[in-house]
Amino acid sequence: MIKKGNNIFILAPTHSQPRFHKRVDNLSKYGEITIYYYSRSYYKQNHFNNRYKKINLGEIKDKKYHKRFSIIKKAVQTIRKDANKMQPKLFYAFSLDLAVIGFFAGIKIGFIEIGDIINNKGFGRLARIIEYLLFKKIQGIIFTSPAFLYHYKGWKFI
Repeated sequence: MIKKGNNIFILAPTHSQPRFHKRVDNLSKYGEITIYYYSRSYYKQNHFNNRYKKINLGEIKDKKYHKRFSIIKKAVQTIRKDANKMQPKLFYAFSLDLAVIGFFAGIKIGFIEIGDIINNKGFGRLARIIEYLLFKKIQGIIFTSPAFLYHYKGWKFI
């Protein structure tokens, strides 16, 4: 359970998803919100409300996966620096990679929202292993669809 009065870091893959906006508005009842997000060239509308502190972590280019490492490294450094100053109680991540960034940034309590299923083939297999290890450490998993639970059946901590 999230208690009132906490600093909460939101880690979002983009600023334009209305589902993220609704979740942030709900979480704002429990503390001071700081949103860390990536910008993408094809999403230009639906920004987060201006009442929240927002930090753009850089632009993610579509299908340029090899160029993301430096942006992710910078994101970890930015969030860690802010976490040392602001002492957030927790992070709320909208994707697997952002949840990993939250932990690498030194925030001990985290929640992840699952809004999509990871393919279990190719690179997805590695992502599923990371997901499994992360789920053992994370404090809460929020599924956006009850149908996603079937995908995780057999995982003892779900």
